[in-house]
This record gives sequence, structure tokens and C-alpha cells, in this order.
Amino acid sequence: MDLDLAIQVVAWAMTITPMTVFLIISFYMMYGASEDDEAIKGLILLGLGIFTVGLVLLIAIYFTSFSITKLFGG
Repeated sequence: MDLDLAIQVVAWAMTITPMTVFLIISFYMMYGASEDDEAIKGLILLGLGIFTVGLVLLIAIYFTSFSITKLFGG
């Protein structure tokens, strides 16, 4: 294992760990808020739906050969 790989592993660990903790706390808070009010639950589900669609689009663009220019020419 060379130094560049070691630094990348440490950097990814320092990035993923706080993000994971933040997401767990956020989902726990959203779950608690959605139990109190149906309107809040609907807004949270709408936001999660929009996030999911955006995530799927990004995955399709970055990890496949999918491209808008290939679909419509240009």
C-alpha cells in the first residue's frame, strides 16, 4: 500500500463517517416529525422522492453511457 492510497482511504473515511452520522440523525428527526403531522409527512416524502429521482439521474449519467445528447442528438 503506497502513501497515496493510504491518504485516499483516510480522506474517504473522514468524509463518509460524518455524512453517515448526519443522515442517520436527519432521518430520525424526519421520522419523529412525520409522526406528529400528516402535512409534514407529505412534505418529507415529496422531498425524498425528488432526491431519489435526482440521485437516479446522476447515477445513470455518471455510471452508464446514458447521455441527453445521445438521446436527442447534438
